[in-house]
Amino acid sequence: MKLKPASLIYFLTAAVFALFFMFYRLGVNHLIEFDEGIYGLVAKNILKSGDWVTLQWNYGHPWFDKGPLYLWLTALSLKVFGLNAFAVRFWSALLGFVGCLSLFWLGSILYNRRVGFLAAVVLASTTGYLYYARLGMLDVPNAAFNVLALVFLVKSQKNQKYLLLAAVVLALAFLNRGFLGFLSPTAFFVYLLWKRLFNYSPKIIFFAAVVFLLILLPWHLLETLKYGGTFWQVYLGHQMFLRFAKAIEGKNAPLFWYITVAKTHLRLWFIVLLPALPYIVYRIYKKVSNCDLLVFLWALVTFVVFTAAKSKLIWYIMPLYPPLALLIAVFIDDLTARLNWQKLLPGLVLIIAVIYNFQMWSRIETRDFTADQFNLIQYKNKIAPSSPFLAVGYSYSVSQFYSGAEVVPIPKEELKGFFDSLGYRFAIISLGDLKSLPDSNKYKILYSTGDGALISPE
Repeated sequence: MKLKPASLIYFLTAAVFALFFMFYRLGVNHLIEFDEGIYGLVAKNILKSGDWVTLQWNYGHPWFDKGPLYLWLTALSLKVFGLNAFAVRFWSALLGFVGCLSLFWLGSILYNRRVGFLAAVVLASTTGYLYYARLGMLDVPNAAFNVLALVFLVKSQKNQKYLLLAAVVLALAFLNRGFLGFLSPTAFFVYLLWKRLFNYSPKIIFFAAVVFLLILLPWHLLETLKYGGTFWQVYLGHQMFLRFAKAIEGKNAPLFWYITVAKTHLRLWFIVLLPALPYIVYRIYKKVSNCDLLVFLWALVTFVVFTAAKSKLIWYIMPLYPPLALLIAVFIDDLTARLNWQKLLPGLVLIIAVIYNFQMWSRIETRDFTADQFNLIQYKNKIAPSSPFLAVGYSYSVSQFYSGAEVVPIPKEELKGFFDSLGYRFAIISLGDLKSLPDSNKYKILYSTGDGALISPE
C-alpha cells in the first residue's frame, strides 16, 4: 500500500489510536473463564507436551473443539512473555489492530482515505470490538481475517495475483475459526456474480486453490490419520455444523438478538448507524458507487449467517463490526461533504473517539474476576509447588493455567472425601463455601485473600 504524505498522516494517526487502545493495560488483569482460560491452558499444554499437532485441554487427552492457529500463536507468545494474561491476549489485540488497519486500507481502496480513516477510528472505538480484542479469544482475529481477505480480493480485481494472498489469509482464517472465516469472501463472490464481474483465469484459480490447500490440509490430515472419524465428528460435526443447527450448551437467544447486541457494542456509533443503513440503500438505488453494494452485502451476509445460527453468543458477532464501521464512515464522509466540513471532520471524530474510549474504559477493560484465585494459587505454588490441589467451586482452566501442579475441580460437598480418602492436602475455596460446610472447623486456613482461602485438613 503506497501512501502519499496526507494519506500517511491519516494512516499513522489511525494506527497509533488503535494500537494504544488495543494494548493499554492489556495484561494488568488475570485470565477469565471460560474461553480465554481454556485457550490459555491449551496453549500452555502445547509447550508442556511438545505436541504441536494434537491440542490438549485436559492434559493427556485430545481436544478437537477448535482449529489450532490461535493456540499455536499463543504458545509462541507464552514462550516469549511467560505464563501470563498478556501473552494469551497478545495475538487477539494484535489482530484486532490489524483489523483496524486493514479496514483503513479497504476504505481507502473502495472510497477515499478519509473514509478509510473514519472506518478505522469507528472500529477502534466500538466498545464490544475493543473489549473482545483485549481478551485471548478467536472472534476478533476472525473479524480481522475477514477484512484482510476482502482487501486482497478487491485488489485481485485489478491484479489477479492478489488472489494468492487472499488464499493464504482464507486458509489461516479457517485454521482459526472454520467456515466463519469466509463471511466477507462469500459476500464478495455474491457481488461478483451479481455484477457479472467474475473473470478470474483458470490458472490463477488453480494456483490459489493449491496455496489454500497446502496451508490447510497438513494439520487436518495428521489429525485424521491419528484419530479418524472421531476428530471430524467433534471438530466439524459438533463444533461447526451442530452449533449452527441447534442451540447447544444453553447458547440460545431470540432470532434478532444480535440487533440488541450490536446496539450495546456500538453504543455511540449505533446512533449514526441508524441513518447510515437507509442512506447506503439510497446510494445503491442511485448507483452512486458500485462499492456500496459490496459493503452492504458484506454486512448483510454476516448478519444473516449469525442470525440464522441457533447457537448464539455475544462475541460471535465481531465480524459484523468492520462492515458496519465502513457504512458509518461513508455516511459521515458524505454528510460532511455536503456541509463543507471534510477538512475538520477527521480530527473531530478522532477527538470524540479518544474521549469516548476513556469514558467507556470501565466497559472496555476486563475486570479482574480471578485475582483472588490467582493469589491463592501463587501462594500454594510457593509453599508446595509440586503438590496437586483441589479447586472447590473455582474454574479448572484458570486454576490449571497458573498452577505448577495438577488441579482437580470438585464441588464443595466432595471436599471431605478427597481429603480423607484420596490424600489431597491442599484446596482453594471461597470463604463463603468454607463456612457453609458442616465440618468447617476441621480445615486449617493457610492463606486467605479477598473472598478466598487456601486450606488443608487439620
